[in-house]
Amino acid sequence: MAIKCGFFNSVGQDRLYTAEDMNEPYKELISNGVLATKSDYLQVMAQSGLTVTVKAGRGIFGDKWFLSDSDISLTLNQASGTLPRIDSIVVRIDRSESVRGASIQVRTGVASSSPVAPTMFRDDYVTEYRLADISVGAGATSISQSKITDKRGSKDCGWVTSLVQQVDTDTLYNQWQDAFEEWFADVKDTLASSTLIRSYDATYTTAVQDETAIPIQISQFNQNLDILQVYINGLMLVKGVEYTITDNTRIKLTNGVDKGTQVSFVVYKSIDGSDAETVVQQVYALQTEVNGLKVASALYNHASGVYLNSGSSAVASKNLSNCRGGWVLVWTGFDLTGAKFKDEYIQTTVIPKTSHKGTTWNGESMTLSFVYSTDGSTVTQAVKTIKVYDNRVEGGASYNGTGNNRNICLKAIYEY
Repeated sequence: MAIKCGFFNSVGQDRLYTAEDMNEPYKELISNGVLATKSDYLQVMAQSGLTVTVKAGRGIFGDKWFLSDSDISLTLNQASGTLPRIDSIVVRIDRSESVRGASIQVRTGVASSSPVAPTMFRDDYVTEYRLADISVGAGATSISQSKITDKRGSKDCGWVTSLVQQVDTDTLYNQWQDAFEEWFADVKDTLASSTLIRSYDATYTTAVQDETAIPIQISQFNQNLDILQVYINGLMLVKGVEYTITDNTRIKLTNGVDKGTQVSFVVYKSIDGSDAETVVQQVYALQTEVNGLKVASALYNHASGVYLNSGSSAVASKNLSNCRGGWVLVWTGFDLTGAKFKDEYIQTTVIPKTSHKGTTWNGESMTLSFVYSTDGSTVTQAVKTIKVYDNRVEGGASYNGTGNNRNICLKAIYEY
């Protein structure tokens, strides 16, 4: 067993201290990780192609202070043509006599159908801290921000905390999740009213040093009814300890923060009881109405089509004046030689529920022009004039003989 203590004045160089001795007092006072005074310290950001940027920042790594005073660009290795992989961006502390320094590096993962992030080095000389994981897809030539998983604040690379050891956020989250699920299982069957929960979020970036009055910027917030959560650098603040709510528009931080710090807000607003049921009913009615628009029933459907010549008509099962918007006439081509439909050149005509006079249709005429091809190359035009009534459409005597108009017939009428 050995007892170590320091520091003492050296007499004749009998008290010589190493860098490890100098760091020893801080090991139990300051935890390793990224300094969280600015939200983007050492954050990994997508750049272009397979290049990423590690933002400037500070931290404590391997019990040694660390400073990167400018952004650093790193380029990933070429992607596999067939399999994905996961790369990691790490801070590497190397205590070996030949290095005795720090660096930020890319740790390239192994391409696999089920890729995993590379294991960090941890031995007597080398310690690594994972800043981010990057998903590199098979054949990828660029990286988007959505492919980068921020690992700052996790067990792989915590935030610097003073006097209190780094919080195990994974364990804490699991405890909260278990507690919530136990509570919800107990009350979900006893809830008697409908409840709608809506969330709103906003982020404010401080404009001056040591700013404390922070605007919420969520107009829907009511401090007497709603739940407000406040975050700085991804960590939720404790109401009454780290901030107070001034009014519906702002909070006051207990301690000022640096200029450029991001303060995020989430508001949870509920509509309960009869009001919620009214909204639910309205949503259900709207969904039913939309579904009714998606699937329309034919008001008229002719098995072989009708030319609408003299004495012929198409009578709809629902009057125009009773429709939501009007009718859609569906026309199809007709092969006179084979006596069959030619659905490859179906065309439609929209008839509004009221005539151009603003009145119910009562025999007003419409002249329709159709362009079609019977052989796939020659373009032909057919013209039909019809009369529109509130309950039917009629043809004319001019279509009794020969002509191009015989190549077009009415197949169906739909409501719109």
